[in-house]
Amino acid sequence: TRCVTTCESKGYDYHWCRDNKGSFSYCSPTLTTAAAAISETRKVPKAYTVFGEACTDTCETRGGYSYTWCTKIKASNIGTWTWADYCTNDSGLTPYAEPCQDACEKRGFDFYWCHKDSLWGYCTP
Repeated sequence: TRCVTTCESKGYDYHWCRDNKGSFSYCSPTLTTAAAAISETRKVPKAYTVFGEACTDTCETRGGYSYTWCTKIKASNIGTWTWADYCTNDSGLTPYAEPCQDACEKRGFDFYWCHKDSLWGYCTP
């Protein structure tokens, strides 16, 4: 069998296409497709985490969560999660949209933070 549509992951962990028999088949992407996927991850960061790591997407609330976060370009053991972390679009707000009472700085820590009404919160400068 051969693909009659583009071989893509379409959000799945595997690649597939519609084949010439009218069914769906597993497939391997061409070198061009694979190179394009690699190039996609090397794009200019769209946001940064509170730990200063670059993100592939914008900083926003997603999936019903009440805080802003973004997906890291490269997974790491830095921060709250390996694949994503908190971020802010305004250095004067925490990821939960709480106002900062002072500047968003590291202050000797590995992450950016500010004082708020109750204790402290993460922020992105």
